[in-house]
Amino acid sequence: YFHLGELAVGAEKPLDAEKDFFKPFEAEKNFLKAYEGIPESPQVTIYLGALYMAIEEYDKSLAYYDKTLSLAPAYRDALLGKASCLSYIGRYHEAIEILNKLVAMGFYLMGESHYWLAWNYHELKDNERAQFHIEESKSRLPSDSAVFSLAGTIALEKNELHKSEKEFIESLRFNGINIKAILGLGQVY
Repeated sequence: YFHLGELAVGAEKPLDAEKDFFKPFEAEKNFLKAYEGIPESPQVTIYLGALYMAIEEYDKSLAYYDKTLSLAPAYRDALLGKASCLSYIGRYHEAIEILNKLVAMGFYLMGESHYWLAWNYHELKDNERAQFHIEESKSRLPSDSAVFSLAGTIALEKNELHKSEKEFIESLRFNGINIKAILGLGQVY
């Protein structure tokens, strides 16, 4: 069942937009059957956490990330997933605590951790800390549209219009339909 779940989310191969599509309910059904059979597998629980995150069922997502972390406490992908889930439900300080732990662990998921730290500090209206972390993220994720879009938003809120314009344009270079960058650029002009 686990591999049927992987196929439903396109994990076996990249999804072909013309031939394939994301099948969340089929994936959920198969991952839940796999979980029944092997509840001690963090691979199954992290897939369920990510699946529920993708369909914005944050309570379920958080529960499965917690199950994953009970099985593998230092599983970095689960820590990042839990932190981003907490971010989306407005529990910014809890997310920041987890993200700081990830940064302290070093090496893996550093760019993503700094991005989410910037995102949370921005939500808390602490643009100085957000600025620090978005710069760290930009150096580690140099082609991530979301990173440059958030950098543009922070610069715009600090009334740094030239810098904001540059960041939004860079964001659009990597994803020409990033709506946050498009709207942000409209505010600059």
